[in-house]
Amino acid sequence: MSNNLQLSRPWATNVGALLLILMSCAPNVGCGRSDARSGDRPQIPVQPTAPVVQESLDDIRAHMAKLVLVEENRHRIASQQEFDAWRLKALLKLDEIRQREGVTGFKQTSVEKTGSQNGVVDPASHQIAWRAFTCWNPACLGKGKGGGPVVFAKQWENAEIGADGKLAWRTLKEDEQTSAITCPTCGLPDFVQYYDVPEVEIRRQKLAQELVKSREIRAAAEAAGQLVPAGVRTPTEIMKEQTELPKLFLVPEASK
Repeated sequence: MSNNLQLSRPWATNVGALLLILMSCAPNVGCGRSDARSGDRPQIPVQPTAPVVQESLDDIRAHMAKLVLVEENRHRIASQQEFDAWRLKALLKLDEIRQREGVTGFKQTSVEKTGSQNGVVDPASHQIAWRAFTCWNPACLGKGKGGGPVVFAKQWENAEIGADGKLAWRTLKEDEQTSAITCPTCGLPDFVQYYDVPEVEIRRQKLAQELVKSREIRAAAEAAGQLVPAGVRTPTEIMKEQTELPKLFLVPEASK
């Protein structure tokens, strides 16, 4: 199994060019999509890589830290949109290191699956591959292996491989509690999110923006007694693409 994550989507090709293309797309339509009923994935042409992130990781960390507010021992973000923009820059920087250095204690595998499963059976090792998590606490940026991202997995105790070779989830008993997933570096659950490679995170953010815009346009059209403009995808179509985005799973080295 290779340590290099392989993505099968046609638009997951060039990070620098992809970022520039996606940022130029209208927020209320799918990038590269002229027909809202079309099932084709957006085609991203290969272009020379451009320097996307000019700031250093220290600068990015400082900007993100300014947006973090502490209230009653909990953290919240002053501006989620601004925080996400800086988080994407951090991801682009850190992912270069992740690919070069690898992830301590886990083997990376590209397991594309529809839905939001926290684990799947890795076809190569026949072991459970757990969904990858990361921590976006500014204090944790660059504290992974080789100065890369903090990437880890939650190994769910109620998951096992069934007789059919598929992942089976045992129903939790009443006295069993599912605790919050905490970062192994800072010990906080507040900044823990699924870890995605830049191509997927960029598309995820664009889809989130498109979803909000679609709902706003539909609400305005309904209030005015008008038809929804052509080219505006339905929330169902957008959410379907969200669930189909490639996901990163991690296989414990010890299980191989």
